Amino acid sequence: MFWFLGIEIAVAVTAWSILLGHHARNKDLLSALAVIGVGFIAIFLSGFLFQFYTYTDLINLIASHGLMIAFAGIAFTSSFWVRMYANNHMPIGIVIMISGAAWILSVFIYELLFLKSLPTMIQGILVCLVFVGVTSLIWVKNDKNIGLKSFSWKGLVSSCVCGLLLGPSFAMIVEVSQETSLPLLSALLWQVFAALFIFFVLGARSIVLQKSFSRFSPKAVYGFMGVALMLSATTVGFAYGGLLGSVTVLAGIESSSIMLTALFSWLFFKEKLVWKQWVAMSLVTICIIAIKFVS
Repeated sequence: MFWFLGIEIAVAVTAWSILLGHHARNKDLLSALAVIGVGFIAIFLSGFLFQFYTYTDLINLIASHGLMIAFAGIAFTSSFWVRMYANNHMPIGIVIMISGAAWILSVFIYELLFLKSLPTMIQGILVCLVFVGVTSLIWVKNDKNIGLKSFSWKGLVSSCVCGLLLGPSFAMIVEVSQETSLPLLSALLWQVFAALFIFFVLGARSIVLQKSFSRFSPKAVYGFMGVALMLSATTVGFAYGGLLGSVTVLAGIESSSIMLTALFSWLFFKEKLVWKQWVAMSLVTICIIAIKFVS
């Protein structure tokens, strides 16, 4: 089950990354996130409709862990803005690489300090190899931009901050799920707090900068709703996966989403891959399969 959830998270991250990149390109990101936030709230309310949780469960969860979930939601949303800021100063592939490293490192530190499960030595080595393989994909593809002299300190710092915000955000929800045994409700409530934070910032921007909400075509709105669904699959999968095994290993498997994105681009967008990228993808695949047998 842990293996299945890890792959599900990687596929979901691939899907929402592609959807968000496609529909939010050259658009107002904050307005796009607001549409996604509406999707979060709709998915959350559907849980009551299908009786996955009750109003009493919600009240008890907010009373016991509301502040932690709210903080995790704000950190989750803030990581998007920091990442977009980094993209203005550094190639997107490099931003993903650096934030991914910070993401795995921050998850490991949080797990070491606060959570009950830890990766074994072999699992830790395999997670490192997964990251090396994923990094190699970006390194080869962006070989002209990888030199340290071309690095922007603004991009470098903001990329690290993005990962350092995102890692503890996910790990906090795992911790709440472990303490309450309500992974579905805690994950979806986390997204609701993120949506409320988005709406608050959107309202503040409209007052201070007098910039209104950007309207989108029906196709883009449907795409953003798809992003919300895939993000929900990511957060719920991570919350459940954290109950079954190490969140650091889970984060390592999730990082293979970059590999899946590269493969998806090759299959559907005819993006050419050099032999070094195929070697890196094979390394990632072998390591992820190996994690399954040593976990």
